Parts: sequence; C-alpha cells; structure tokens
Amino acid sequence: MRIVCDESKCIGCLACVVACLDRRYESAMPGDVSPRLHERKVRPAGTELYLTDSCRHCKNAPCIGVCPMEAIGRDEHGFVVLDEDKCIGCGACKGACPWHIPRKGRGGVYVKCNGCGGEEPACVAVCPMDALSLK
Repeated sequence: MRIVCDESKCIGCLACVVACLDRRYESAMPGDVSPRLHERKVRPAGTELYLTDSCRHCKNAPCIGVCPMEAIGRDEHGFVVLDEDKCIGCGACKGACPWHIPRKGRGGVYVKCNGCGGEEPACVAVCPMDALSLK
C-alpha cells in the first residue's frame, strides 16, 4: 500500500503537507518537517504549482535492510515505518531510497510517511481535488 498523487488533479495547494504536519506533531517546533515532500514546478506556459511526494512503501524496500539500528520495518497494514526512537540519524535509509524520501527532522533523526498508522491518511482525507489516494 502507498499514497499516490495524480498530478493531473493536483492544484499545488499543499493542504496535504499541512495536514501531515498537523497529524504528526502536537505542536510546531523547530526542526519539524513533513514526511510529504513538496517541490515547486514551473509548467511550460509559465504557471507555477507545487507537487507532493512521499514514501512509496516499496514491496522490497531497500531502506529496511540498511538501517544499522533496525529502526525501519513494515507494520501490520503493509506500510514501511521508521521508529524515530531507534534512529541515530546516520542517513543510510535516505541513501538506500531510490527517491531519497526520508528527511532529517527534529533532533537529527529521519522521518518518513508512516501511512498514519492504519487510519485514513491525513493527506488523502484533506485533498480538495481527490488527487491523493491510497493504493
């Protein structure tokens, strides 16, 4: 399972990024980062938008085997999750990820999408254009 974005529907509002931050952190602190990455794109016509991306929860996730602290595994819902309490911030997971998705966050440990722990992912629930879906 993973969260996919239909770029033809995405309007670049970043509501998914805000919802992700709201679900993940009780209160904003320095170093908080969203596991949803966003990037500004300029279309050929010159219009700008932001597209988002997150962990693909790969079937054979290379990040799982490279973590020296065994902080990355798969949960009962099939999502690849990272235990931030075990993470030492070495970056092996980011280096192994073909998309370099894990991001360094608060306290120097890495963060990535955890699929919202089995609940409906916040990013999917809030998307006004139904550009995000769980597949």
